[in-house]
Amino acid sequence: MGLKYSNIIVLEKSVEEVVAVFGDRHQIGDWQRGFVSLKEQEGAPGADGSTAVLHYQNRGRDMTMIETITDNGLPHHFHGRYDMEGVRNVQRNFFKDLGDGRTEWRSESEFEFDALFMKAMGLMLPGMFRKTSQRFMDDFKDWIEHGVSARNKS
Repeated sequence: MGLKYSNIIVLEKSVEEVVAVFGDRHQIGDWQRGFVSLKEQEGAPGADGSTAVLHYQNRGRDMTMIETITDNGLPHHFHGRYDMEGVRNVQRNFFKDLGDGRTEWRSESEFEFDALFMKAMGLMLPGMFRKTSQRFMDDFKDWIEHGVSARNKS
C-alpha cells in the first residue's frame, strides 16, 4: 500500500536564499521539529548516492531513518529517500523562481509501508502525513522569513 501527495508553499525569499538554507545541514533543526541529529555515513555530504543517519524525537518516541540522496539538482530540485522500520518515504522537492524575490517550493511525497501498523496509519490517517509535511514547510517559511526556529516550537 502506498500514499502519494504534494504540498506547495510560496516563500518571500529568492531561490538562491531558499536553497542555501534548504541545503545547509546545520539548519535542519531550525525547520524540522523533533530533529535531534544527523550523522553522515557514506559518500560526500549532499552528493547523489550519499547516505546519512537522521535522528528525531516525536511525541516522546525516538525515530531513526536513513537518508539517501537520489538527485541533488539544487537550485532546481532535491530528491531523497528516507527509510525507517516499516516505512520508505521518497521526497521530491522542486524550487521555482517566481521573480520579485519569491520562490515556490513544491514537495511531492510518496510513502510505502511494510509494517502492518504503518499500513493501517497510512490508510486511516493519510491527512496526518500531509499535515506533517506541510508543518515542515510552514516551519521552513517561519525560519527563513522571520528567523523563528522550530527548535522553540512544540
